[in-house]
Amino acid sequence: MEWNAPRKLWTPSLLTLLLLVMGFPLASSAQPPSILRVTVLDNEGNPIPEVKLSVQREGRELFSATSDAQGLARIPDIPSGSYEIVVEKTGFFRASQPIELISLESDVELTLSPKPAGSRK
Repeated sequence: MEWNAPRKLWTPSLLTLLLLVMGFPLASSAQPPSILRVTVLDNEGNPIPEVKLSVQREGRELFSATSDAQGLARIPDIPSGSYEIVVEKTGFFRASQPIELISLESDVELTLSPKPAGSRK
């Protein structure tokens, strides 16, 4: 009888330890966050600086950035998933594009079309 008492305590402990160890590889297999690079160009292929970029899901802004002099905006640490990129600048029509982030780095190029002279915003 004395031999069974420690064994009864040892078996649940071993089972708990095995479940914990087996769970760690599952946790580490999750996708690491992505780096999103967006280049914004005009109709002639020229970069557009100071474009407001928004990464949205279901219409809610989750991340934002502004393009630099080369028309490039970089947003790090975005979790993998489905999003919509929305870009806006005064004097241009708003543009958007759905994206699926599944890799460590994603590059997107968007073209903005100018509004006719004299139009607002």
